[in-house]
Amino acid sequence: MSVIFLNLLGYSLLVPQQSMGTMQPAFEVNIEGPQKVSANEEFTVAANLKVNIKGKLTITSREQLFIYLIKDSSGKLTNSYAVKDVGLSRSLSAGEIITEEYKHKIKEPGVYEISATAEFTLDKDGESKNYKIVTESKKVEVTETAE
Repeated sequence: MSVIFLNLLGYSLLVPQQSMGTMQPAFEVNIEGPQKVSANEEFTVAANLKVNIKGKLTITSREQLFIYLIKDSSGKLTNSYAVKDVGLSRSLSAGEIITEEYKHKIKEPGVYEISATAEFTLDKDGESKNYKIVTESKKVEVTETAE
């Protein structure tokens, strides 16, 4: 039986390990990006999904696996973009990593939190299950534009 587990880095779905009876995340997600940018400077953040389930599996998601959220210091969402709801199937094995990038500009100086949510359906051994896994938040400081 699977267990949902919250760790300090985000949400992970845990599955039992056969050999030691310990729990290992079935999927791991993380997000990377700059710590500081200038206002109106384009920057890139990258989100990763790592597969820890043994054997072959298929996941189905939108065209983009991750949805990116950027919030200001008051918690208000500051970005929005169109999401294509086209299904994309990917065959994966243990250890494989899917990486997606998101480019954005922030107009106002301040401290912002960026996170990404992976949404997909896992198809394994004839069974399907929906997943929604959120990365930890990454802070980015936006400074005045250099003149």
